[in-house]
Amino acid sequence: MNGILPKSQSLDVLVGYFYFSGYKLISEMLMDKPVRILVGLDIDTFITKYVREIDTLADYNMSRSQLKDDYYARFVKLFNETDLLDSQPKLESFKLFYNKIKAGTLEIRKTDEPCHAKMYIFDYKDEIN
Repeated sequence: MNGILPKSQSLDVLVGYFYFSGYKLISEMLMDKPVRILVGLDIDTFITKYVREIDTLADYNMSRSQLKDDYYARFVKLFNETDLLDSQPKLESFKLFYNKIKAGTLEIRKTDEPCHAKMYIFDYKDEIN
């Protein structure tokens, strides 16, 4: 993937399992690309819980300082209860992941029926095609 991802403008993936640990290995190469992931068997519920928790904070009807205090309290709790953010590279990968979801350039969906197939579709940049 290291050779083809830099030459691609987007990526579509069908996999049996999606785990953040695999995503973070290539997250920097996906930063500027739309990515769609279709998962056939199991999705990393651990990471989705944290994305949902951070998003929920934005929906609270609180003052700016209350929102900030609550956000920091939850962030400290998340940071202390998991090894997800125990290093700068992991933290940066999570930020990229979260920001891509918010921007709509990362879609992760689940198939209706179980599927263990693997397929990767790389859309080459025009100058490479």
